[in-house]
Amino acid sequence: MIVFAALGLILSCTAVSFGQDKEPITGGYQNVEVSAAQIVSAANFAVKAQAKKQRAKIKLIEIKKAEQQVVAGMNFNMCLQVETRDKRKKTSVPQTVQAIVFLNLKQKYELTSWAIAACAEEKPPEMPVK
Repeated sequence: MIVFAALGLILSCTAVSFGQDKEPITGGYQNVEVSAAQIVSAANFAVKAQAKKQRAKIKLIEIKKAEQQVVAGMNFNMCLQVETRDKRKKTSVPQTVQAIVFLNLKQKYELTSWAIAACAEEKPPEMPVK
């Protein structure tokens, strides 16, 4: 009788674990709404920090995608549409960038990565129908 009870317990635990289809990965990045206050603050910080570093005018156009990762603080991985002002040519250049901002435990931001990159969720241009 005890064997059957133990077997039943094991099978019920297995069924529960299979029912959890997409469990968040501990320590991994989790998708976040692009309109979340912390994401907007982190994106604005990233743009300001990169503009200072490049000595250029950079304007945030849109936050396309955002993820966060809990560490000893928080990492924000964002795909941003920005516009960089070229002083010499007096033109604005649109760019899509991948930015990672770290928020430490003292609530101070640090831009840890800024790279021109296509967003993973951007759809390829549609092909014309012939």
